[in-house]
Amino acid sequence: MSRALLPLTLLALVACGEKTDETGLSDTDTDTDTDTDTDTDTDTDTDTDTDAVPVSSLEEGGLVITELMRSSTAVDRAVGQWLELYNPGAEPVDLHGLTLLTSGDPLTVSATRVIDAGGYAVIAAEATTFDNGGVSVDVELPELDITGELSAVSIGVGAVVLDAVDLSALSPRQGVATALSPEHQSAAANDLAEAWCLATAIYGDGDLGTPGAENSACAE
Repeated sequence: MSRALLPLTLLALVACGEKTDETGLSDTDTDTDTDTDTDTDTDTDTDTDTDAVPVSSLEEGGLVITELMRSSTAVDRAVGQWLELYNPGAEPVDLHGLTLLTSGDPLTVSATRVIDAGGYAVIAAEATTFDNGGVSVDVELPELDITGELSAVSIGVGAVVLDAVDLSALSPRQGVATALSPEHQSAAANDLAEAWCLATAIYGDGDLGTPGAENSACAE
């Protein structure tokens, strides 16, 4: 190799080296932000204020008896019996303190149970649907007994009778609830024997009735 070519060769090598340095320079600083904000707001503010009026504030007619199952055939009638209440008012009502009177000692609702405005509530001797014939129950009163020869059933609070039904004119049938026609859902109208009829809809395990729902209209 000629000595004259050496400077050119060195310059070429230097130039190539500089180019390699410039293009091969890699920024390996991989700054990864691993700060993960796992602050989860677990504050679940549950408002348990139902705004229901106490049953003690009601006057006559504030609640209405609308249906009775006195002799279930799907299950033993002692656990299959129930009655239904209707709230004709514009506000939900807390049933705590409500008294039910049949043939024995008065039975009092001791728990907070709310019946919506325009809604229904079922009071039964047995709350377990598997045992009671398939009824969804709002209030369980194990001492309830409307299976016998009753003359009347009433509900009230203190000295106020909210509603009373004369049962002497209503003939119960086994496996069939006695139901109040919807157009007579008041404490005065349900005193009429013709306002009542036998239920026709099947519920639960095969008895007839509409516990917790509006009844079918009675045929005229």
